[in-house]
Amino acid sequence: MNIAQSSWLLSVQILLLFSTIKNTVVVSGQCLNDQHYHLLQLKNSLTFDLELSTRLVQWNTEEDCCSWKGVGCDPSGRVITLELDQESISGREDNLTSLFRLQYLEKLDLSLNSFICPIPKAIANLTNLMYLNLSFSGFSGQIPVELSSLRKLVSLDLSTWIYGMSFMKLENPSMKMLLQNLSNIEEIYLDHVDLSAQRSEWSQAIATSLPKLRVMSLRYCYISGPIHISLSSLHNLSVIRLDSNNISAEVPEYFANMPNLITLSLQLCNLVGQFPVKIFQVRTLERLVISYNNLLQGSLPPFPKNSSLRIIDLVSCNFSGTIPGLENLLELSSISLSNNNFSGPVPKFQACKNLVYVDLSYNSLTRTLSSDHFKGLHSLEILRLGNNSLSGSLPSSIFNLPALKELRLPNNQFSGQIDEIPGGLSIPQPRLVSLDLSYNQFNGSLPKFFFEFKELVTLVLLSNSFTDTIQLETFKNQPGLESLELSYNNLTVEPQSYNLSLANLTSLKLASCKLKSFPEMNGQLGLSQLDLSDNEITGEIPNWIWNLSLAYVNLSMNFFVGLQKPYVFPPTLYVIDLHSNQLQGEIPIHTGLPVYIDYSRNKFSGPIPSFMEIGPDIRCNANLLQVLDLSYNSLNGTIPPCLVASGDLGVLNLSGNNLSGSIPDKFPTNCNMQTVDIGMNLLEGKLPRSLSNCALLEVLNVGYNKIEDSFPCMFENSLSLHVLALRSNKFYGELKCFGHNYSWPQLQILDIASNNFSGVLSPEFFPSLKNMLSLSLTNESGRGDHLRFEFGTNEYYEIKVRVTMKGAQLELEKIWTIFTSVDFSNNKFSGKIPESIGDLKELYILDLSNNDITGEIPSSIGKLKNLGSLDLSTNELTGQIPTTLAELKFLSFLDLSFNTLTGEIPTGTQLQTFSNDSYMGNPGLCGFPLDVSCGINGPSSMPSLNNKKEINWLYISASLGYTVGLGMFFMLLLLCGRWRNMFFHHVDQLLLKVFNNKTDMRIAPRWMEQFRRLW
Repeated sequence: MNIAQSSWLLSVQILLLFSTIKNTVVVSGQCLNDQHYHLLQLKNSLTFDLELSTRLVQWNTEEDCCSWKGVGCDPSGRVITLELDQESISGREDNLTSLFRLQYLEKLDLSLNSFICPIPKAIANLTNLMYLNLSFSGFSGQIPVELSSLRKLVSLDLSTWIYGMSFMKLENPSMKMLLQNLSNIEEIYLDHVDLSAQRSEWSQAIATSLPKLRVMSLRYCYISGPIHISLSSLHNLSVIRLDSNNISAEVPEYFANMPNLITLSLQLCNLVGQFPVKIFQVRTLERLVISYNNLLQGSLPPFPKNSSLRIIDLVSCNFSGTIPGLENLLELSSISLSNNNFSGPVPKFQACKNLVYVDLSYNSLTRTLSSDHFKGLHSLEILRLGNNSLSGSLPSSIFNLPALKELRLPNNQFSGQIDEIPGGLSIPQPRLVSLDLSYNQFNGSLPKFFFEFKELVTLVLLSNSFTDTIQLETFKNQPGLESLELSYNNLTVEPQSYNLSLANLTSLKLASCKLKSFPEMNGQLGLSQLDLSDNEITGEIPNWIWNLSLAYVNLSMNFFVGLQKPYVFPPTLYVIDLHSNQLQGEIPIHTGLPVYIDYSRNKFSGPIPSFMEIGPDIRCNANLLQVLDLSYNSLNGTIPPCLVASGDLGVLNLSGNNLSGSIPDKFPTNCNMQTVDIGMNLLEGKLPRSLSNCALLEVLNVGYNKIEDSFPCMFENSLSLHVLALRSNKFYGELKCFGHNYSWPQLQILDIASNNFSGVLSPEFFPSLKNMLSLSLTNESGRGDHLRFEFGTNEYYEIKVRVTMKGAQLELEKIWTIFTSVDFSNNKFSGKIPESIGDLKELYILDLSNNDITGEIPSSIGKLKNLGSLDLSTNELTGQIPTTLAELKFLSFLDLSFNTLTGEIPTGTQLQTFSNDSYMGNPGLCGFPLDVSCGINGPSSMPSLNNKKEINWLYISASLGYTVGLGMFFMLLLLCGRWRNMFFHHVDQLLLKVFNNKTDMRIAPRWMEQFRRLW
């Protein structure tokens, strides 16, 4: 190179340098050669999807690398920013060698990619890094200690995959070692990183190492509490997110003293104690999320003026009290207080002009809604007040909110008619998409403005008292309608309007709508849920409905006599309910993959079809079946081994048929059975020992068969068995598996009556029934609920069982876990009734009748305060009736007849309210109500009543009328299934209204509890 050329190059360089110094707005210079080379090497070593990439795919070797998308340079041409997030990159550590030669990098973002390796240790070369984002990038394994050398880091994001195989963890180094040199960090995100090895030391490590910290996000990290007080020293901390960790401690009150706190998110942390009231009053706080901490208690204080709160989320905590006024929450956009114990009125929201979302459902809110509750809320889109105790009428003005998209008010006590809006809706374009008013007491006609919501997708009005005649054609004005539920009102769907044409309809539920025949739905090809139950439809089920895309069909409680042939159930059908019809012939064949089949209470005959069994290894064709109910038909033959061999089946109910043979001993090791009901058949042999594989079994009913076996001790110590019914078989022997090392922790109904059991009742027998002991010893987790089998989202099978009470068979439509019964009648038990029977404080029915029991009635029976039925008749009991029996205030049935009891019936108690039938056959008994008075020397005949004045015939006639009326009422309950279902549906709703569905039934008034126990 000559001197002239050298001088020219030097002049150019000086001019460039001067320009750089003078013009400080230059953001990048020409890419340096080595930087260009390293970037190209990186691109060539990475694997990425050419169609999904928006940056790498456009890197052009002929262009300046500082102009490439995702690349930023300083004025000298050195790469300081590399943003390759969401580029569908995959690769391993050796694919990143060139990356770690870009030693000037200040910002690196590789998030949302799919690397398959740990974070490379060579990352320590990038000592100028200030912002590092490797979140959801696929890196896994131990976080390297080399990260601690990145002393300039201001923001670190290592959040990892929520699901899947990729995750990161921090064990060695510890958090203290990793952070000790990173004192400049202001933001740290470690969501889903496994920090379990740090135990509760994590908070102290952060507090001592990161004095400038503003944002701390450690969600799903397996950390524990308590949160160390040293965290209070971080005065810049504005965002705290610790969701889904096992903190299991109280919320620190010092959070209220953090001057810059903006976000506090602690949902699903197992928090306990009282939530500090002062935190609600932090003026800088904008977002408070503490939902799903059901042991956390608290109340809402008055909110301060100029509060910054925008989001309040307290879902599923244990807060109580009233909701204060919200007039100071001017910035509030979302408030979620559902599933708590708030009471009192719904607060008024007029001041919250920015409010978009309100969810106060599942509380105990009362009183009415006024027209000005939501006045002026032009931004409100979602309003949920369901599952409260709100009453009165519903103000129509609520439907005029211009932005309202979702209104959900189910399970309240709203009543009356929804008035028409004078002049109709005032909003030009109603946006309501979802309307749910189910399970209330609305009546009258459907308001006409309901049909003006042209964008309506969901309309749920079931279980009200709307009285109207419906034309299905009316809904044609709402072409986007997907779900239409009008069941259980007083609605009548006119036959001439049965032609339905809604192209988007997926769910149609018209139960109890007085339908006489099928609606015409040939065009509803997208229909997946159909409920026409409890109507008056006769004839055959038309075969064209199986051409629809049905997944759920309920045609129960009609008058169908058959299925029109030919028919083929669609493969999409997973729930089919045809119970309580008059269907005849063979069981319909479903060759798809059903989950729920209920053909009970029909007239099907023949054997259980062989289509359910394939090959010698008894594999099931319907291998996803979870519920099969074929009860109360006329089926015969044997039980196919396939049915018990299925590992998925949860409910098998074949009761009330003519099945014979033995029960197949094929219950698998992975048995998921919760209910096996095969009572009232002709089954023989022994109970299969493989039943012990069914660890989840809650109900076993083999009553009214011909089974000959000893007592099934295989279920001792079962943590799930609630009902064991062996009645009317040929079981024999002594009860040797009660007491000592045996325990029946959940057993609530034990019926072994009418067998050949013998031996004495051991004193250790009754205490082994743990579920019937005093409340202090009882596992209360399920108290107040009822047994049911859940097989889908909000879908369940109601488990039923027949019991004998007061000498009559009764089918419990629901098995409430507070209902308890012990029936040992009609056996050969001998010896005395042990005093330990008094331990069964939760027992409701006790029947030891028709045995050879001797001795006196133990006085400890008086401790059974909940006892409603006691039958000790036809034994050899002696002695006097203990006066403690008079303390049984809820006893409604008593039979002590045909023993050798002596002495006077205790007086002045309800023992005199029973008829003399309860005491007959005991020659030594005397006193009212027997016609035998008690003289000095024992019983003597009671004088007849000759004086008419001693008889108040008005009372007698009133009693007779009451008795006849009450008898007719209970006869309807016993004999009319449809009436009984309707009655108890309303009873259940009443219980839910009065005692919130979360409330333990034990706190209900005693008469209500006894009523529920009885039925």
